[in-house]
Amino acid sequence: MLVEGPADVADQAMKIDHCAENVIINLDLAESGTGGHFAEAHSNLVAINWGLPEFAELARNALDTPDSKTLPEPQD
Repeated sequence: MLVEGPADVADQAMKIDHCAENVIINLDLAESGTGGHFAEAHSNLVAINWGLPEFAELARNALDTPDSKTLPEPQD
């Protein structure tokens, strides 16, 4: 996942992306019959659940700069 913007927003997005990849990998491994992977997938889903509000707050704060709250004056 590529996110442009401040480093803290991009870092949080990468953490969530990494957890999502781990969920997919562990569910694939669990489906193939190798044991113990549902717990790891669940752990990563919990991490995503906890990480999304932080990502939203970081992104909102990055967008709520004084420059983004007002539109530029129209040019004739």
